[in-house]
Amino acid sequence: MLTEQLGYIPPESETLWLNNRYQVNVTPVSDELDNHPSPADRIAAIWPFESIPLTHLSIKRLDKRPIREWRDLLWIKNQLCGEDCEAIEIFPAMARLVDTSNQYHLWVFPPGYRLPFGMAGPFVAGGDGQTGPGRNRQQPLPSWYPNEGSNPSPK
Repeated sequence: MLTEQLGYIPPESETLWLNNRYQVNVTPVSDELDNHPSPADRIAAIWPFESIPLTHLSIKRLDKRPIREWRDLLWIKNQLCGEDCEAIEIFPAMARLVDTSNQYHLWVFPPGYRLPFGMAGPFVAGGDGQTGPGRNRQQPLPSWYPNEGSNPSPK
């Protein structure tokens, strides 16, 4: 059984997703608050917007190596929660630091909810890395991305 191979049996409210590179555990934040007595596990307990149903994505590579491919995290969020959802990753105060493995956490808001901060975009640039003022560098765009130079309308 897959969960035995991974050494982890998710709780009933949690969904486990796998592909050839990543494992993602998807949990409604309200379930995390109700089911985890440990302060380290109750990461979302300080979130003041209890009326907003958040989803917690806990993401790690199957080979346990670090992830720093931002587009991979964006693709995972889009596939599991939708393209119209915004998510945040927290870089906590040192007093709240939990850093035990190469595991990354996104908190995803419901479709259409917009955070009161962030870029005004959209604007996409990529290709040979020679775009914009100062000749910024950018890696080639993946096939699922909007076209380079696009300024698509929100859905």
